[in-house]
Amino acid sequence: MDEIQLLTFDRFRDKAQALELQQLFTQNGIPSEVEDDSKVFDPNFAFGNNTTTYSLKLHPDDFNKAERLIESLVLGDLDDVGPDYYLYSFSDSELKDILAHKDQWSPFDFVLAQKLLRERGHEVSKEELHQIREQRLEELAAPEKGQTGWIVAGYIFAVLISVVGIIIGWHLKSYKKTLPNGESVFAFSQNDRKNGKVIFYLGIFFFALSAGYWFVREIVRP
Repeated sequence: MDEIQLLTFDRFRDKAQALELQQLFTQNGIPSEVEDDSKVFDPNFAFGNNTTTYSLKLHPDDFNKAERLIESLVLGDLDDVGPDYYLYSFSDSELKDILAHKDQWSPFDFVLAQKLLRERGHEVSKEELHQIREQRLEELAAPEKGQTGWIVAGYIFAVLISVVGIIIGWHLKSYKKTLPNGESVFAFSQNDRKNGKVIFYLGIFFFALSAGYWFVREIVRP
């Protein structure tokens, strides 16, 4: 298995949950790998709010297959849902919003939302689901805005505290996000990435300059 091609499908705080899903994938012919994030150095972690520990990784081509497998297992649980389940109080527009933002909801809620809409006479066809999914992927793939503060901070830190500037620059120029279909795209605009690259190398320059200064100072010290 080529580890370079594996991307994060989901993250878990509990290793047992990650291993349980990995076992399910293995039984259904989907190669996967569980990785302890704490053992992997990644400057990007410093900028995220993710407090999870274990990443379940798949080949990008297996993302859709894995989602379909999970959804097929959910179908068997729908008949056991009581009328007091919170989705029953959702309006049609709210249920459709679940379909439009599948990545923010559990597979169970996604499948149940389709069932409820169908029972109310508003069945969503496979073609419509495909269009909804493609539109959502376009939204998620769009570069994240509002990086001006990080860019300004990056230039300042690159000069004053080079290591921090290097980390900020690396994050801006290199950080990628994984879409629900397994595709990996740059998180920031081309202009923000250019600034990140400048910050990164500027930080390295000032770090080397500082290290050289202290090295020479130690040599010439009486």
